[in-house]
Amino acid sequence: MIKLWAKFVVKYRLLVLISSLIIVVAAGMGLKNLYFESSTDIWFLENDPVLLDYNELKDKFGSDDYLVVGVESTLDSGDILNQETLLAIRKITDFLEEHVAVNKVRSINKFEYIFYDDDMLNVETAIPYSEDYDFSESELDSIRSILKKETIAHDLMFTKDLNNSIISARVVKQEVYTGPDNAKKDLAADFRTFIQKEGLDKSDAYKLHYSGSAIISESFFYYSTLDQSISYPLMMLFVLIFLFVLFRTWMGTVLPFGIMVISSVVSMGALGFTGWSVNMLNIIIPTILTVIALGSSIHVMMGFYRGKNEDLDSKEAAQKAIETYLRPCFFAFITTMFGFLALTTSKLALVVEFGFEMVIGVAAAFIFSLSTLPAILSYSSVDKRKTARLAETGWVARVIHNWPKKILAMRTPILITAAVITIPSLYLLSKVEVDTNFVRNFQKEAPVRQGLQYFDDTYKGALSLEFMLDSGVADGVKEPAFQKRALEFQEYVTGLEGTGRANSILNYLMKINQVMHDNDPDYFAIPETRNMVGQYLLLYSSSGPDEDLTDLMTFDGRSMRVSVFFEVAPSKVTKQRVEDLEKYIATHFSDLNIKVSGRAVLFNNMDTYVLEGLSSSFSLALVIITLCFFVLFRSIKYGLMSLIPNVLPIVIAGAIMGAMGIYLDFATLIIAATTLGIAVDDTIHFMTSYVSQRRNSQSHDTAVTHSIRQNGPAIISTTIVLVIGFSMLMLSSFVPNFYMGFIGVVVILFALVGDMVVLPAAIPSRGKFSTETQTKTLDVSGQEA
Repeated sequence: MIKLWAKFVVKYRLLVLISSLIIVVAAGMGLKNLYFESSTDIWFLENDPVLLDYNELKDKFGSDDYLVVGVESTLDSGDILNQETLLAIRKITDFLEEHVAVNKVRSINKFEYIFYDDDMLNVETAIPYSEDYDFSESELDSIRSILKKETIAHDLMFTKDLNNSIISARVVKQEVYTGPDNAKKDLAADFRTFIQKEGLDKSDAYKLHYSGSAIISESFFYYSTLDQSISYPLMMLFVLIFLFVLFRTWMGTVLPFGIMVISSVVSMGALGFTGWSVNMLNIIIPTILTVIALGSSIHVMMGFYRGKNEDLDSKEAAQKAIETYLRPCFFAFITTMFGFLALTTSKLALVVEFGFEMVIGVAAAFIFSLSTLPAILSYSSVDKRKTARLAETGWVARVIHNWPKKILAMRTPILITAAVITIPSLYLLSKVEVDTNFVRNFQKEAPVRQGLQYFDDTYKGALSLEFMLDSGVADGVKEPAFQKRALEFQEYVTGLEGTGRANSILNYLMKINQVMHDNDPDYFAIPETRNMVGQYLLLYSSSGPDEDLTDLMTFDGRSMRVSVFFEVAPSKVTKQRVEDLEKYIATHFSDLNIKVSGRAVLFNNMDTYVLEGLSSSFSLALVIITLCFFVLFRSIKYGLMSLIPNVLPIVIAGAIMGAMGIYLDFATLIIAATTLGIAVDDTIHFMTSYVSQRRNSQSHDTAVTHSIRQNGPAIISTTIVLVIGFSMLMLSSFVPNFYMGFIGVVVILFALVGDMVVLPAAIPSRGKFSTETQTKTLDVSGQEA
């Protein structure tokens, strides 16, 4: 079968090249469909209960997406009630109200206080509209007096000392957005442009802080694309330089590079046809495919040059390269594919999609490396002197030549060293903690992270916990008994560690009740009768307020919403807080039929899913890879030994994470699956050669020497390429990409040590290899043993 395919590729090479071109062009047409999305929702599968509750929240009470601006007074003595600050707030408010992506804006300039006058309930803005806000000091004192009495807005819209205030803009649902791209991303980008154009970020009177899902989503997009625009071109440059240094020919430089590019085009083009978004996770696919595609193409290039050095013409050398490497490359493809397929067992939609997308890319890299590349090589007229220099006197060949002798002479010290490193590594591995806290994705100096910290410090929460309370009947929320129970719950939640103020319709009803009783503080309480509740709501709506309360209570009066500021904390802390809260609700407030939701809950469940996904996907991948080893080598012993250079690097990388306090998150989950598949590639090439030699009755030392010299140059070369690729990610300003690069480099380097040092030393040298009970296999040149 292998020989038939090799002959087919060379004999019908023009057909192969035309077919490859058609595939690339067809896939490339899907690139125009690509779009970026960075919302929290897309991480979850459609039928996920947590997402269903979150969508119910949005359906009942409107969008939960906001762009939030914090305005902080920077005056030594003075609050935000000054001309410059109020003008800036008005400009920002006006801009947000006019933006197509916004359907509701709250700011201190629009804040309405409630009062009773002339036998009527009145609602009026606390800060009168003005063209210049050049208020007299007495007018400002009057405004301060009003705002400081509005306790329902304290630490929700502004702080009691009036040194801080919030401007919030609710973003429309994406399905009704009429703008060019993504509502949140467009709003955040337009807002930043507006702020810079107006010079509103340059003031001595105030400082602006940005947060909300719109800013967070736009920041994910900004830093993800920024990293790719820097790290990916640099990686391309260094890879080209390395390929030229390695092969010293234009063909050896351009062809592997081309295979890498078209593999990425096919994968990303296929993504465009699926309708899935480009996101902060799969945007790194081209980087990962680069190192995978180069690995297999370098092996084929090495095989071709070796054939040319044996006086074969280009057709024969290309055919022999296929015969030599199709089997190990196929099994490397299978194991890598299953490594990514294992990710599809995750409960996170983006991880599932990433797994399928990488399978397509890995398949493309395999097919192009073992068909398109040899077809092109068969047309070449490379000088034999150049191939001889590569095969015999190249710098990699010189390094490899004496390698086997040193390894075989130091078997015992190598194995003892490996054991000494592994035992403490297992302990440190157990210290790794899961944390999907999205704040850590940004560097400390990033504006979005500083903004989140400001809201945590000032309002005790940059996110919000959302609670849906269901009375069970229409207008049940208007029942005083239900409201009193809801108030008990609201007060309990706001008294918990890590929570700030709560906003709900109860706040407004209690305030109206107080106003209707001459602002007596004793009447800041739930109205006594359902009739009073209904009258208060009617009086409020009749006063023509800007705040219509539709996002606090459903139209039928059956359900209400309580929103509580919630501090950003390590996911372990958040998880415990949410779990404790849900347990308390179940035992003390079951009559309120409360559903806990909001972005804090979404992030909390991501933590659980990452941990479960790592366990299931890694275990599944390891089992499948082990079975592939058994099938490939027709030996349980050699199959198990082949796991050494693949598991050892993961263990050591995990130990480094534990020692350095690097958390396990979606980035390190992905890199575990990626590097496991990649590391297997070199192991398969080495062990295929070794087993073939042993089945040809060669001694252990001869088989090890042949395997190292045969595969060492390609293994070292691909390792260098992999290190270059992953190290470029370490230039990232986006923290997950940095750690992905760092851990990737660690795993790849230790995989090299495992394949070229530990594995040769670990293979038993005694015992006769049985050929009587083993199925025939192919040696490295494609001949039967």
